[in-house]
Amino acid sequence: MKRPPQARTDGDAPILPWAGAVRWRQVARAAGSGLGPEIRPSFRWMGAIDVAESYDYPEHRHTAYELIAVRRGSYRCRVDGNPLALSEAGLLVVAPGQYHADILRPPLSYVGLSFALDGAPLLAPGAVPVTQGDTRVLAILDGLEAEAARGDRVAARVQDALMQELFWLLVRGLPAASLAPAFVARLDDEGFAARFARACDERLSRPTTLADLATACGLSSSGLVTACRRQLGTTPMAGLAEARLRRADELLRGGGHTVKDVANACGFASQSHFSRVYRARFGHPPSG
Repeated sequence: MKRPPQARTDGDAPILPWAGAVRWRQVARAAGSGLGPEIRPSFRWMGAIDVAESYDYPEHRHTAYELIAVRRGSYRCRVDGNPLALSEAGLLVVAPGQYHADILRPPLSYVGLSFALDGAPLLAPGAVPVTQGDTRVLAILDGLEAEAARGDRVAARVQDALMQELFWLLVRGLPAASLAPAFVARLDDEGFAARFARACDERLSRPTTLADLATACGLSSSGLVTACRRQLGTTPMAGLAEARLRRADELLRGGGHTVKDVANACGFASQSHFSRVYRARFGHPPSG
C-alpha cells in the first residue's frame, strides 16, 4: 500500500490536498523590505536624566540626531528658537545642525538618545517633529541601558538591533510631513521589491492580470511596469512567471509532490506547459 506523504515542517504553506488535515495559522511577512544599507541608524550614546531642581541648559548645536523621550513630567525646550513642550511619553527628534536649549523643571524624568544616520536625511528642512510614543519605545530604551550594564561580547550587537527597532517605530509615529522627501523615496524604493514579491506569492495558484498585480502593489498598471523595469529589470508578468517557477522548483526539490500537483499549485495552465517552461528555465525537466 502506498503511504500518504508525510507532513513537512520546513515552513512551506500547505497548498496540496492533504493540508486540510491540520489546523494552522500563517503569519505573513509584512509588505515592505527589511533594513537597507542606505538607512541604517547607529546608536551612539544615551543619557537618562532625572531633574531634581530647575535648570536651563544653554543653547547648543547638534552634530547628530537626538531623540528626547519623556518618562515622567513635562519637558520644555527650544529648537531653532521655537518653544516646544512634551508631556509624558512624548517624543521629539532634533536633527543635526539644529540649535537646541533645554528648559528643565522638576518633577521631570527623560531620556536623550544620540544616533547617527547614513544616507538620506530623516527630517525635512526645518522640521521639528513631536509625537506621542509607542509604548514599546520606552521599553527599548530600558533594553539599551540593560545591555550597557551587561557589557558582554554580544551586548553592542543587541544594542544595534534594539536601535534599529526603535528607529522604525519612531519613523512610523512621526508626522508624514516631517519626513524628508528623499527619505520617503528611499523607503518606497526599498519596499517595492518586497511588495511585488508578496503580490506574486499570493497569486501563484490563480490567473492574475497586470491590473490585479498593480492594485496589490498600490500602483497603476503603468506605474507597476515602470517600477519593475527600473528596480527589478523585468516586466510584471515576467516577474510573476519567475516567482511561479521558483516556487515550483522549491516544492519539487523538497520531495513528496508530483509534477502535476506542483504545476496546478503554482498556476500553470497544464503539466506540459509547466514542463516546457521549467526545462527552459532550469535546464532539465521537472521530476517529482
